[in-house]
Amino acid sequence: MLTPEERERFAAWCEEDAAATLGLLEQMAKLPGAGIEIVARLKRTEAIAQEIVAKILHSVEAM
Repeated sequence: MLTPEERERFAAWCEEDAAATLGLLEQMAKLPGAGIEIVARLKRTEAIAQEIVAKILHSVEAM
C-alpha cells in the first residue's frame, strides 16, 4: 500500500511524464511516415492512461 506521500509523488510523476509525452507528440507530428503515426498513437494512449492513473490517485487521497 502506498503512503499518501508516495501516492502524491507517483501521481505527480504520471502527470509530468504525460505532459512530456504530449510535447514529444507535437514534435513527432512534424515528421513524415506511417511508422511515426503508429508510434504517436501508442504514445498518446500511454499519456492518456498516465493522466487517468494520476486522477485516480488524487481521488483516493481525497477519500
